[in-house]
Amino acid sequence: MAVYSKGPKAKKRKKRTRNKIIIGILFCIIILAIIYLVVSDSLLDLKPYKEAKLIGSATEGQDNQQDKQNVEERKDEIVSDVTIPGKIGGYEVAGRLIISKIGVNSDILNDYSDPALEVSIGKISGPELNAPGNFCIVGHRGYQFEKLHTLKNGDTFYTINRKTKTKVTYAVSSVFTCGPNDVDCYRQNSDGKREITIVTCTPSGAQRVVCKAREI
Repeated sequence: MAVYSKGPKAKKRKKRTRNKIIIGILFCIIILAIIYLVVSDSLLDLKPYKEAKLIGSATEGQDNQQDKQNVEERKDEIVSDVTIPGKIGGYEVAGRLIISKIGVNSDILNDYSDPALEVSIGKISGPELNAPGNFCIVGHRGYQFEKLHTLKNGDTFYTINRKTKTKVTYAVSSVFTCGPNDVDCYRQNSDGKREITIVTCTPSGAQRVVCKAREI
C-alpha cells in the first residue's frame, strides 16, 4: 500500500516540474524575441546615420582635395632677385608697388602719417601685403599717383611682399572719385580674395581718386 500510494503524488510533481520547465522556456523565448526586435530597430535606426556619415566623409574628402588643389593653384611667384629695404627714413617697409603703365615703382611703408607720406606711399589699413583681404594704400598725387586716374579696368600691376618675397599680380576692377570722408573703399569685404585699394587726391584736393584691383 505504501508503494502505490506515492504513485499519483509523484506524477503530479513531475507534471508541475515539466510545466515549470515549459513556462521557463517560453519566457526565455519571449525575452529573446524582445531583445531581437529592439536590436533590429536600433540597427535600422543607425543605418541612415551610417550612410549619411559615409556620404559626409566622402564629401569632406572631396572638399579637402578641392581646398588642397586651390592652395596649389594659388602658389605665388617668389621673387628673389629684388632687393627691398627694411626701412626708409626710419619707417618700416611692407613691400613694393609696381604700376608700369603710369610709372609707379614705390616702396610701401607701414605708416600713413603726413611725415611718412613725404617719404613714400603708405599702408592705411588691411591685412599683410599679398594676404587675403583689402590692402589699402594712400599716397600724394604729385609724388607717385599723378596718373592714377588714367588706369582702366583690366590694367594690371603687381606688388611684392618684402618679407616673403611673394609677387602677386592684380587687375584693375574700378577707378572712381569720392569725398574725402567716404571710407567705404577701405572696407574688408573682399570675400576672401586678395584686393588692392589705392587712394590719392584729385588735383584740387577736394575729392579722392580711388583705384580698386583684384588678384588674377
